[in-house]
Amino acid sequence: MAVPQEGNETTRMALALLAGGASVWVAERLLRIHRQRLNALAEYDRMRERADERGNALRAELNQVNRRVTEIQRLLEQPV
Repeated sequence: MAVPQEGNETTRMALALLAGGASVWVAERLLRIHRQRLNALAEYDRMRERADERGNALRAELNQVNRRVTEIQRLLEQPV
């Protein structure tokens, strides 16, 4: 018993639309994941930059403290 050609065409059309919709959904999902990854990388870079800045500030402060300690030691070694 042969299925009418019109039914096959409707089924093929429905499957094509379904596959097209699935393809669009997958593409949108991949794009969303890619954007989230880029946002996470950008946030990581910002955090890394802030950490570097804080590290530089702490090193500068430590150098200043070391200079003060050296000066105090020098003054303590001088005869009174």
